[in-house]
Amino acid sequence: MRLLIVALLLVGCNSVALKSNGATIAGAVSKPNGNAPFPALVLLHGCGGPQPGNTLWAAELNKWGYVTMEVDSFFHRRVKEICTDPKRVTVSERVVDAYAALDYLRSLTFVDKERIGVMGWSHGAMVVQSALWQQRRINEPRFKTGVAMYPWCDRTTLYAPMLVIVGSADDWTPSSRCSVYRDNEKVELHIYESIWHSFDNPGPMRTYLGHHSLASGGLRRRDRTRSAGRTSRARSDGRVAGRGPVRRACAPRSAG
Repeated sequence: MRLLIVALLLVGCNSVALKSNGATIAGAVSKPNGNAPFPALVLLHGCGGPQPGNTLWAAELNKWGYVTMEVDSFFHRRVKEICTDPKRVTVSERVVDAYAALDYLRSLTFVDKERIGVMGWSHGAMVVQSALWQQRRINEPRFKTGVAMYPWCDRTTLYAPMLVIVGSADDWTPSSRCSVYRDNEKVELHIYESIWHSFDNPGPMRTYLGHHSLASGGLRRRDRTRSAGRTSRARSDGRVAGRGPVRRACAPRSAG
């Protein structure tokens, strides 16, 4: 069933609220300099909610010539995180959120309606996989491409190409699971050695729910000092290495 989407202007010209079935989601739209129309990407956060790394990616993508829409699936649902209970907001609910964002971006005059992709991190990357399932919205607008940053890989028959980036040291979404995509012609898989979960998020190394990841804060001074070397290596190796494939996967090209 086609989504009923209502866009309401909030604080600032780039903030919107969208109806996603019976829920409301928040979105922040940023556009590049230059001449429209621009390709666009819907950005989907992980189980911990929006992170500084998501915003850094949005800024980078804007420099590359993309409109970005950072979707917050939690704020209006009054949910802080779903890492401890994924049933609070499910992948299926967030797939609806992603398509609500797609339909909204298609309504903007400065967006190229035929070149809109979706990019997600961790739980958001699982949403990307599900959103690109070949049976999704067959007779309605769909995404042009997808980028899944350290997803819980699960073999999915896709209707669009997808880039998967994960670290070999990731103990939350193990890279070994992504072997299901090695022979998939629609998937470009990059596994980076000795890189942890959330490697592109600014902040120190931490352990959360028994898993290692990088986060925007929360560690004591002693812990930050101890992890400084590992964090620096993860950023310099993982983020620089990761940007190339993302840029290639999302490179503006004519719709086909």
